[in-house]
Amino acid sequence: MTHNRSDLFSWFDYILFTGMLIISMAIGIYFGFFGKKQRTADEYLKGSKQMTVVPIAISLIANQISSTTLLAVPADIYRFGSNYVWIGLATIIECIITYYVYLPVFFNLQVTSVYEYIEMRFDRRLRFLTSLLGILAVFVFCPIVVYIPSLAFSQVTGFNVRLIACITSVICIFYTSIGGLKAVVWTDTVQFLIMITTFLIILFLGVSKIGGFKFMWSKSVEGGRLDIIDFSFDPTLRDSFGALIIGGTIQWLSCTAVYQGSVQKFMSVPSYKEVKQVMPFYAMGMVLFHMFATFTGLLLYARFWNCDPLSTQKVSRLEQLVPYLVMEIAGEFPGLPGIFIAGVYSAGLSSLSASLNTLSAIIYEVFVAPFIPQNTSQSCISTILKFIVLIIGVISTILVLVFEKLEGIFAVYTALIALSFGPLLGLFTLGMLIPKANSTGAFVGASISSIVVSWIAVQNQRYQSVIVANFIKPTSTDGCNVTIATINLVNQAQVDSPFILYRISFWFYSCICLCMTVIIGVIISTTTLLAVPADVYRFGSNYIWLALATIIECIITYYVYLPVFFNLQITSIYEYIQLRFDKRLRLLTSLFGILSIFIVCPVVIYIPSLAFSQVTGVNVYLIAGITSIICIFYTTIGGLKAVVWTDTVQFFIMIVTFIIILCMGIVTIGGFEFMWSKSVEGHRLDITDFSFNPTLRDSFGALIIGGTVQWLSFTAACQGTVQKLLSVPTYKEVRKVMPLFAIGMALFHIFATFAGLLLYARFWNCDPLSTQKVSRLEQLVPYFVMEVAGRFSGLPGVFIAGVYSAGLSTLSASLNTLSAVIYEDFISPFISKDISQKRISNILKLIVLIGGVISTLCVLVFEKFGGIFPVYTALMAISAGPVLGIFTLGMLIPKANSKGAFVGAFISSIVVAWIAVQNQKYQPVIVNEFIKPLSTDGCNVTNQIVNVTSLEVDTQFDSLFILYRITFWFYSFIGLCITVIIGVTVSWFTKHDKEHVPLELLSPVIHSFVKEKVPIELANISSKANEEEETHKSLLEKK
Repeated sequence: MTHNRSDLFSWFDYILFTGMLIISMAIGIYFGFFGKKQRTADEYLKGSKQMTVVPIAISLIANQISSTTLLAVPADIYRFGSNYVWIGLATIIECIITYYVYLPVFFNLQVTSVYEYIEMRFDRRLRFLTSLLGILAVFVFCPIVVYIPSLAFSQVTGFNVRLIACITSVICIFYTSIGGLKAVVWTDTVQFLIMITTFLIILFLGVSKIGGFKFMWSKSVEGGRLDIIDFSFDPTLRDSFGALIIGGTIQWLSCTAVYQGSVQKFMSVPSYKEVKQVMPFYAMGMVLFHMFATFTGLLLYARFWNCDPLSTQKVSRLEQLVPYLVMEIAGEFPGLPGIFIAGVYSAGLSSLSASLNTLSAIIYEVFVAPFIPQNTSQSCISTILKFIVLIIGVISTILVLVFEKLEGIFAVYTALIALSFGPLLGLFTLGMLIPKANSTGAFVGASISSIVVSWIAVQNQRYQSVIVANFIKPTSTDGCNVTIATINLVNQAQVDSPFILYRISFWFYSCICLCMTVIIGVIISTTTLLAVPADVYRFGSNYIWLALATIIECIITYYVYLPVFFNLQITSIYEYIQLRFDKRLRLLTSLFGILSIFIVCPVVIYIPSLAFSQVTGVNVYLIAGITSIICIFYTTIGGLKAVVWTDTVQFFIMIVTFIIILCMGIVTIGGFEFMWSKSVEGHRLDITDFSFNPTLRDSFGALIIGGTVQWLSFTAACQGTVQKLLSVPTYKEVRKVMPLFAIGMALFHIFATFAGLLLYARFWNCDPLSTQKVSRLEQLVPYFVMEVAGRFSGLPGVFIAGVYSAGLSTLSASLNTLSAVIYEDFISPFISKDISQKRISNILKLIVLIGGVISTLCVLVFEKFGGIFPVYTALMAISAGPVLGIFTLGMLIPKANSKGAFVGAFISSIVVAWIAVQNQKYQPVIVNEFIKPLSTDGCNVTNQIVNVTSLEVDTQFDSLFILYRITFWFYSFIGLCITVIIGVTVSWFTKHDKEHVPLELLSPVIHSFVKEKVPIELANISSKANEEEETHKSLLEKK
């Protein structure tokens, strides 16, 4: 790109520009050397909390209105239209949210760094993560606010852009390190006035030159730049109304509410009353600047509507359009271009100085302060902060070399900021709005959201030429007085449209990060990791409807079952059975609970052992034995604390494993679109058949009705789940926990389905089972991982670690629960009440040991079954259905008695067990009826011929007795219905246990139907139970 002399600065422009730089440095020198000495960190970072409203408001605006707004946004509007104007409304919304939700917490705590809050609310580990995200954001931001004003200066002077970037950084580092926050605020105030002057001059001269406001408006309408009345919420439109209101609100919320630079300035005023005065100024100032930026973009188009400077190579980058416009319309007025560049420099220096000040605070508080003596002098700390500013400034200048390679700075900048600020906002939102959120959930949510959105952003950039072509507005060179070389454009219609996730507008990236960070935190079980994807691979993706079933069961749990447990505040759910019925029925439900644990334990030993065997070749029995020994060891030695902390570590490994599987799998097979198309072709996506036929294996009705009841038994009648829900202070907090639990579980059911489709997309024409590459369905996932990640040393190890994490986590929790139930209900009543706590602890450890050994031996039984997932589900229903039935009788049927509940539960367990056994007996017939087509056409094997379309069976499916054909999803439902129906019938003909059932033992949903409402005296009714529980409670407290 060549420069004409008329396009460059005059000597007078240089004088004005230099004068602005001298003013900036003079303010820093004054506060650093002649003003009150800033010898303390509080003075340096908060201005001694004596800053006034107007300078703070102006500084906040100047900090946010960077050179990006002055140059990149108008250029973006010139190219893509003026929908950006809606960001003004988004700014007002986010300011209201910031003021009422986030700022009160920071102000009351009076923290120096927003990351101090994270450590107070969660832990130090999470503070490190948030600090790293904050540092990442600043290192994205700083090079851009150095590069863009340097581009502008280069455009109007001809100087090398890299040299200018270095000089810019040196000036900003100087006055920031010398003067601290006061220098930043007062320099921002002066520079803000220069920016305002610059903007007004550009707009006034520009409108005059082009022929007036009416001409600008008409040309903008003709050129499609004023399509602001399309209120679409389509997330794939680049600048839709919905993207800017929803995504823009969250994006700017993250830049205001939890951004250290903004919060630091809010904290520098004396009281929250002043914050209330600052916020309206800040909001209105930001709205005006968004409108001015939009107006400037329209002005650019009105001036160059028929002679595009990019096409004629008058400028080499979009961000040079505004300085080129200024030199065109104001070059004849000496000094005006100098004022313009001064304004751009003002914006860049303002943002850079604030960012350097912010980053010095973060690095000092998190990475320096913990490692220096507590009695370090304030003068020394201030020196350290200044040295940090120097280092950061140098690094930011070097990073300019990276950002100058990127096309379209504004979109890239917005996307990159979202990658760090989105998870940050999610973490602070979790901390301030979700009382039961913990550091584990927060850490995993932030990590996963960063990874997912990074992936989307990278893929978006990869297809940028295709995406931009869909939204770029037309430009013309018909009015140019130059000969332009003909350029052959690629016909974008010939390029396949990217997958929908890659087309999501960059405005939504912060929103995605926020939502994922808040939602994710639910532990994935071993079954989800291996058995479910394999089941989806073989039988299709109707399993996904279990996500809806989970949401339904959470609603039922919240309104029907949980209120009773919460009002009684019992330690064990089996206490309720004794309060409502009698001790005998409590023993029955405890036996059912023990049975379910002895079903879970062998499965969670066997599946990870299978995975390890697949990738190592080690004997599965040997692995199962070692797995049990490891788990028994840390469960017996450490008790509940060991279980909790080991679960925490293993949880991270599981999450990493799942992410690696999905990301690498998608890349290997060729993308989402390939997976989707192959799943449709292979009939794995037949999820729109809303049949309620109970004999169809995975029908809609089976998963909605049967799945709801099954997961209801896992949530509403499961000791582990109820115990966690009872640990929150009030029922109001339970109301907040349940939606998160429901959404989290629904998401993981969707992820499991997704993993199954991924398996099919990889092996659609070469089934590993048919070619005997694997011997069992559950080995498909580890085989898949070895195929796609085997060449990357260490990744298969991470996968196995994740599977082991899931298995050990579930096994340790189950053994711990097993020991508590057996001791409480079957040992405690028969031993002396004055037994020592050490003796009780030894008994519990012995129970864990015996339970672990039995579970390991049961592995020999489970390995004989064809598919673990349906067998596991069916066996769980034998105990889970009757137990849920007993609780349902107790809470919803006032006339039900212990005899009816006992007989109903006993008969239902026998019936369901008989149906399950017969179903398993005819499993080859049933599998043959529902298995999806598999193929080996694409296999490179010639030594064997395999029939993969069907299994050889002698009996037809339709000839089986209908009960044996009922899908395993309905077993819990059948167990529930039989228990309730028989329980009500027997209760009707037998004597009631209690003349009147206390109201507190009944669900609130039937309170209005109870004629005689007898209040309960819990102290009297449960005194005997409490006496029996006393020993065990004390043990739990000790552990």
